[in-house]
Amino acid sequence: MLGVAGNTGAGGANVLEHADLLDAWPDGPLTALPAGTRMRVALRRCLRVGDRAGQPVEDLGVVPDDVHHLTRQDLLLDNTDLMEAAAKLLIGQTRRRLTVARADAANDRTRLTITSRALTSIDVYVGGRPVTTSPVTDAAPTVVEIAKPGTDVVVRVDGCDDGDRPAASRRI
Repeated sequence: MLGVAGNTGAGGANVLEHADLLDAWPDGPLTALPAGTRMRVALRRCLRVGDRAGQPVEDLGVVPDDVHHLTRQDLLLDNTDLMEAAAKLLIGQTRRRLTVARADAANDRTRLTITSRALTSIDVYVGGRPVTTSPVTDAAPTVVEIAKPGTDVVVRVDGCDDGDRPAASRRI
């Protein structure tokens, strides 16, 4: 992670307009703001994973792996030096690919055609529940058949590379 300070942000909140809150909570205690005034708030509760599993991200922020101190160029020219620093970090990382094509198959089944690069296996989840694991290679697409999910059920495919944690993920 690249940050612009020794402790960065609070972890991916949802930014909502006051008007959005009024719409979502019509019987709540909020009232319209005067004279066209607008206000935004950031909301989300996030918990850490890994070594600090369960600790809140809020109020503590995230300690970046690398720090880029903002420059004059960043301030005047749309973060050009920051983008260059991010690109240098990304260049050294493994380039991965995970694409998933979904098609109906026979007997109430769905066929997933998975193309990958720099991954060794995939895990398929339907509605948040694991349904299958399969090895993959860069050489040829992998075809997996699963029970046909409902129309609003999310199918997630996680690609792993010899580790327990996903290195790539796709949601359908």
